[in-house]
Amino acid sequence: MPRIDTTTHISAPPHVVADIFFDFDSYPRWNPLIRSLTPHPTHPDLLLATLQMGPSYSPLLTEPRIVLRTPTELIWRGQILHPWFLSTEHRFFADEDDGGTIWVQSERFGGLVGWFFVLVFGRTVKRSFGRMNERLKELAETYKTVLGHFD
Repeated sequence: MPRIDTTTHISAPPHVVADIFFDFDSYPRWNPLIRSLTPHPTHPDLLLATLQMGPSYSPLLTEPRIVLRTPTELIWRGQILHPWFLSTEHRFFADEDDGGTIWVQSERFGGLVGWFFVLVFGRTVKRSFGRMNERLKELAETYKTVLGHFD
């Protein structure tokens, strides 16, 4: 399965990074990739997501299924049309690293057009992950400046 992986070092503890990441209500103010993320009103294992790969791309509305949610990790699975056509598994993870955090964002692609999708859109997807990661880094690293501490 093709995949896209990004990692970013953030000079803030994982719980700070995770607190910002899991504050879905704040996404419209800072997240350039996931413009909105809300729980599905009738299915607790689904999310309603609006994704924007970049300014020149139309928003994509999707309903990913939560596979795992811990205090520092979220994994969801999505599909376009049907899993045999295009399936995805998106992972977000904050891991401790020398007093800071290694932020991991990755996505695996499967189905009939998985390889083709990554070949055509892979660079765009990776850039959009990078934009989100950098905004998250900026917010987490200024969190201490605003509060004077990380706790």
